Amino acid sequence: MRAMLCPNPKRPEAMDTAREVIAVLTKLGIAVHMDKIYAGTGLSCRFGEFYTELAACDFLLVIGGDGTIMHYAKHASVYQKPVLGINAGRLGYMAALERSELHLLENLKSGAYSLDRRMMLAVFDQEDAASPKIAFNDVVVSKGMSSHTIDLMLLCDEHLVQKIRADGLILSTPTGSTAYSLSAGGPIVDPAVDSILVTPICSHSLFSRPLLFAPDKQLKIIVRGEDAHVSVDGEQNIPLQSGSQLLIQKSTHYAEFISLSQPPFYEMIHRKFLTQS
Repeated sequence: MRAMLCPNPKRPEAMDTAREVIAVLTKLGIAVHMDKIYAGTGLSCRFGEFYTELAACDFLLVIGGDGTIMHYAKHASVYQKPVLGINAGRLGYMAALERSELHLLENLKSGAYSLDRRMMLAVFDQEDAASPKIAFNDVVVSKGMSSHTIDLMLLCDEHLVQKIRADGLILSTPTGSTAYSLSAGGPIVDPAVDSILVTPICSHSLFSRPLLFAPDKQLKIIVRGEDAHVSVDGEQNIPLQSGSQLLIQKSTHYAEFISLSQPPFYEMIHRKFLTQS
């Protein structure tokens, strides 16, 4: 059995946790692989090219916050490798384990775990229609540096749904419903319900509300003014011109997460969010 390990190198606590994880996995007889960028960190395992090592492994262990786990989950989905998140951040919504629970890694050896599949979005633009960007959480179309709102058109399967004047628009996965969309007034969607959630940001219409679309729908966003940008999971910030079009639909890839002792979804929502207030 082989495991790919990816700690966030910018977090000292993640690197310290990585040493503990390597010790636990080695004791269990699970070989540990890492990207060669970690070769000079004093960690004891096999190093190589990221995708070569990932392809050779049975699963991917990510140590960090939600952003790090989300980033690597998209890469793992291409190779259909399940991901186990270990929290080294604040909220740790996507993490299955805390540092104090590393003894549960034994479940990987015994097979006492389940897999949780998460839908993602594919984003196509006019400039590179053949190479979609993949969104684990959300696609955000927003205004640039100006104080003005932006005008957008939302279409579903080429039919006009709504003309929108707002600070922006969030198109999210069910997983992303607990991220930016939630802050903008969108509902929490159970990740088991494949769907596409559209949430306006500070809409200038009394009748503009979040919308939930079936997963087989193709959505189109048409920009009707200047100074707009699009970002995918907060990792890109690409300017859009008036008349620019974005196509958003369900990705053909799913992210898979290993659950060792995960509570039911709504219990976790209560634990992670409601107890923070």
